[in-house]
Amino acid sequence: MENDGKNVTPPNRCKITHSRIEIFDLAGDGKEFISPAMRNFREKLSFTILLLVIAAIFAGFIAFVMYFVGGLPFAWARFLAVNFLFSFLAILGLLVLVLGIVCFDLWLRSSRVIAVAGELRIVTHWLFIRRTNAIPVSKIIEIKAANNTTANGVYYYDIMVLTEGGGRNWLAALRYSNGIPAVSDSFTENDRKVLISGGKTIRAITNIIGETEANWILAEINQALGRK
Repeated sequence: MENDGKNVTPPNRCKITHSRIEIFDLAGDGKEFISPAMRNFREKLSFTILLLVIAAIFAGFIAFVMYFVGGLPFAWARFLAVNFLFSFLAILGLLVLVLGIVCFDLWLRSSRVIAVAGELRIVTHWLFIRRTNAIPVSKIIEIKAANNTTANGVYYYDIMVLTEGGGRNWLAALRYSNGIPAVSDSFTENDRKVLISGGKTIRAITNIIGETEANWILAEINQALGRK
């Protein structure tokens, strides 16, 4: 097995959760969490069917526009019709793009999370695309289980890691040019710390079935890191 952690020995015991996430006990109190891409097909199919329906509507609308505009006798009438219908095409096209990205992530994302004393290492794959985040425990602001979606009455959760950065977050400064929002139910004090410090919010493990299992995995990660 590929070794992405520091001083991590091969695993000696494995648990498989209801969400088909494999949890290995490492030497000492460390743990490794492997989240394969091929799981939770109910959620994947729900979003894929929605994508196909909206894509079919988008294609049908384009065909209608081309037929309708092509039948207009005057150039100025065709110009006005195209400009009037463009907003509808843009909205449908944006929906297709967003759902396409969501489906790409759902079908192809796999991840390995290695939690050992002092460091959390997150390795995410999308086929041949790979991203690695090695986070010292001292830079972790919060690790939490957050509900990301609901499909067919099933709640799915992500393990989110909020990290502290080393400077100003210029992207946040542009996005919140009028000032960072006040703390609310959807924007916590820890979210403010991430933005102010230039940190990151990383999705470590995705699509965990149910709040109970998500909180249990969260507790396992914190225990392995030595966090309360």
